[in-house]
Amino acid sequence: MPMSEKSSPSGQRELRRPRLFLIDAMSYIFRAYHAPMGQRLASPKGVPTQATYLFTNMLRKLLREQAPEYVAVVFESKGPTFRDQLFAEYKAQRPPMPDDLAVQLPYIRQLCHGLGLPLLEYEGYEADDVIGALARQAAAAGLDAVIVTSDKDMLQLVSEPTAATPSGAVRVFSPTKEIFYDATEVEKYFGVPPEKVVDVVALMGDAIDNIPGAKGIGEKGARELISKFGSVEAALEHHAEVKKKNYREALREQREQILLSKKLATLRTDVPGLPQLPDELNRLRQQAPDATALAGLFAELGFASLLKEVLPTTPIPASVAYSELRSAAELQEFLAGQPALALWFETQGTPPLDLRLTALAFARRPGEAHWINLGPEEKAILAAAQNYLEDEKAPKSVHDAKTAQLALAAGIELRGVVDDTLLYSYLLQPTTAKHSLEDVALRQLNLRLSGSVAEKADFVARLAAALRPELEAAELVNVYESIELPLAGVLAAMEQVGIGIDPEALTALSAGFEEELTRLTERIYALAGTEFNLNSPKQLSEILFEKLRLPMPRKYGRGKVASTAAEVLEELAGLHELPARVLEYRELAKLKSTYIDVLPGMIHPRTGRLHTSFNQAGTATGRLSSSEPNLQNIPIRTELGNKIRAAFVAAPGCLLLSADYSQIELRVLAHMSEDPVLVEAFQRGEDIHARTAQEVLGVPPLMQTGEHRRIAKMINFGIMYGLTAFGLGTRLGIAPEEAQKLIDAYFRRYAGVKAFRERLLAEVRQSGLTRTLFGRLRPIPEINSRQANQRNYAERTALNSPLQGTAADLMKLAMIAVERRLRQAGLRTRMLLQVHDELLFEVPAEELAAARELIKAAMEQVYRLRVPLLVDISVGPNWRDLK
Repeated sequence: MPMSEKSSPSGQRELRRPRLFLIDAMSYIFRAYHAPMGQRLASPKGVPTQATYLFTNMLRKLLREQAPEYVAVVFESKGPTFRDQLFAEYKAQRPPMPDDLAVQLPYIRQLCHGLGLPLLEYEGYEADDVIGALARQAAAAGLDAVIVTSDKDMLQLVSEPTAATPSGAVRVFSPTKEIFYDATEVEKYFGVPPEKVVDVVALMGDAIDNIPGAKGIGEKGARELISKFGSVEAALEHHAEVKKKNYREALREQREQILLSKKLATLRTDVPGLPQLPDELNRLRQQAPDATALAGLFAELGFASLLKEVLPTTPIPASVAYSELRSAAELQEFLAGQPALALWFETQGTPPLDLRLTALAFARRPGEAHWINLGPEEKAILAAAQNYLEDEKAPKSVHDAKTAQLALAAGIELRGVVDDTLLYSYLLQPTTAKHSLEDVALRQLNLRLSGSVAEKADFVARLAAALRPELEAAELVNVYESIELPLAGVLAAMEQVGIGIDPEALTALSAGFEEELTRLTERIYALAGTEFNLNSPKQLSEILFEKLRLPMPRKYGRGKVASTAAEVLEELAGLHELPARVLEYRELAKLKSTYIDVLPGMIHPRTGRLHTSFNQAGTATGRLSSSEPNLQNIPIRTELGNKIRAAFVAAPGCLLLSADYSQIELRVLAHMSEDPVLVEAFQRGEDIHARTAQEVLGVPPLMQTGEHRRIAKMINFGIMYGLTAFGLGTRLGIAPEEAQKLIDAYFRRYAGVKAFRERLLAEVRQSGLTRTLFGRLRPIPEINSRQANQRNYAERTALNSPLQGTAADLMKLAMIAVERRLRQAGLRTRMLLQVHDELLFEVPAEELAAARELIKAAMEQVYRLRVPLLVDISVGPNWRDLK
């Protein structure tokens, strides 16, 4: 076999044998599946994709960094193997493959085909045997074989060429540790040379594969025995010489089981039908990747970043007509009498206030577009475009109407938008995180944009034409036209207005928090009896579980360190003061670093106010989110959160007005379930938590305490969101059995809620998606998973999404209605923030009575439910002191 050259660390050229990389597919796949991820990955259709995505990245990294001359991806065969015939219980303890992994295997095979990688799979033989047989062949043919796996049993295949038998080497590459195991590394890791690994496994057994081994002999004992006697057979022959009684008896009494274990652990290297090396070596050479196949796969799975890599930039065909308009006069002439146009607003800067429009592009139809750079003629160009932009009767297609409105100069209002392709994409694929024009074009059209302004307008037109029929087929037109599209302008106005903030109050608050953090730190050190890094989970874990000997949690963090997550500390807080103080320290430190110390620097120099950005396409349920800064995560009902809220102030001569929907999700539950008890309670204006305390706990209203109401509130919200008996018990501090009794009592009294939940779950199991009252959809494909964790999560999501999503839809409708009525009434009151179930306004003092009445009426009358919507109004000089 010919040698190839490579550079040594010294820069000299050295000879290297060609390498055959044999990839254990399932080892890679399971590693990808079990890798910790911050969020669940799913395709636009909701199919789980974590294993596929990580497998793809791991495989591409391996190929890129190692550049093997030959390669094969080896999969397990589906039928029984010879080991099953030897031992019926072989691998019997392995759990079935999780459904959410099994559904990804066809995609992983497609990926390998798309990358041009040879796939091997032989009926009757495991992947390990196929790999072992090929590794032996490769070494005999003068190649170096590299087995890519995390399976320690494969270390038995490692071999070294010798002077007497010149051949290639066999190595094992662990992708987890990124280590190449040669004979030295194997002996360092396993305690015996490679050829003895199978003997050690035969004695110690393998719980994963259900290889029985010898009961009473563990890994340490197996190594000692094989190191002394050299083989299983020799150890059995000389069992009388073994000093340790349990080892001696195991060898004497379990001879047949031990020999069977060795047969099961020994890899076969005589698999028929394999490529014969070196004659058929070309069968194991990677072919050129199929970019078209990979693009289709990545588009289907929603792998936008990978799709960008495999797709070339879309070439502009000769049939496409892109041209530049060079003056305001040319623009005005072009726009005169134009039919429907797609627009692109090219911008620079940061929204909302520092976004600057640099160019405009217009597409008459797909393939024809014109653009104009604003440059020094900006005012003249915008003046020329203003009539068209504000013409309600001139239908327009855009991508992200909110940002387009923010980019326009003051005094120009974008009207006549019919298609917003960002909102189309979001409504059709609410579980997908990215909805930029480039990402939508990749997913929808399998095209990578070049980035030209005219091309972007062109593709807004193409996407509008493609996505509108999908919106109609999904019955989402009403949600789009009555909620999302009109909301875009409301949000743009709110972002531009911003909210007043008192930097001096934050500075004083920062100093106070710093003093409190110092006091807490000293208290924690005193409780621990030593100083340590409070921000180190490892050091905190050592203090809690080694020094203080508190009960170890079942959960582990990174590096097998016992978890110190919030839920663990909350459980421990009842046993020792230190965990409670650490929780307090963390909350203080987070609020200080996230808000108190950061917000003053985010005050805009032009307005002196804080301007958050509202993300209209950021959640699967339809709720809004905010960023830069995120004002929705300031704690609502804690003293610390209220201290921060006190720094949000009204402008001089104004007051802040909060309009908060009362128990909106429970009211939505009453409407959608039609439960007579729940409906009656809300129609009569009763305290729903007091009613539940009466119905479920059996405590009459006059005898109820705050604790009764707290428990009832927990039951109401817990059951609404599908909380289990264990979860409810944990929150209430009672046994799961007691919590189950409360749940059963709830469903006996609120039978309509139980029937609604069962009906809802049945519908979602059949359709694979859930909808809000207004038709907003959310795919939940895991609802029929055989894996309990996935299915339970899906069921909770199915119960939660229609309620939370409907509440979000009602809030958005209320925002649209309030903004419209404020304009019609000519009031100067301005909507500032939307946080959870609350809207915050800045109201001139002289308008307070009128604004209070208008806002309350608009929000309570926004949609007629079976129960009344109730809004609580409070007013004050800042966000904390509202009465």
